[in-house]
Amino acid sequence: MGRPLDPGPPLTPDPEFCSCEPPSGTEYAKASGMTVLAVLLGGLGWFLVVLVTQRLWGFTTVIVGVAAGWAINQAAGRHRSVTLGAMSAGATLFAAATGYALLWLPFVGGMGIDRQLSWYDLIMSGLGCFVAYRLAGPKAKANDLAN
Repeated sequence: MGRPLDPGPPLTPDPEFCSCEPPSGTEYAKASGMTVLAVLLGGLGWFLVVLVTQRLWGFTTVIVGVAAGWAINQAAGRHRSVTLGAMSAGATLFAAATGYALLWLPFVGGMGIDRQLSWYDLIMSGLGCFVAYRLAGPKAKANDLAN
């Protein structure tokens, strides 16, 4: 009761984080490295899923898109931009193409995997690219949603 209240040291404002700010040059460099890594690991993962299941799965490209979009967004310090969205969509498409190209290796030829792509596979590739773009690309502004 007899002690005065001690508010402590004065508060100092920290710089606010806004994901809408453009990424810096180092964040773009980190995102570029993550893009290359996403293409390589995503293509290998896509290929391994086909080897294990002996079937082409279009949904695997969507999973690669989610992983690539999230990883590129995190590598860029959780910033978003059109360039990062395009990088993640391109990484998804190139990862699926890399995985598909690995199906033509000589040791895979005798496994009897049907290598024909259907419209479903192409649509799922487009969906994977869209998901990757939305995870790393710019968010819609509240004013745009209201109009």
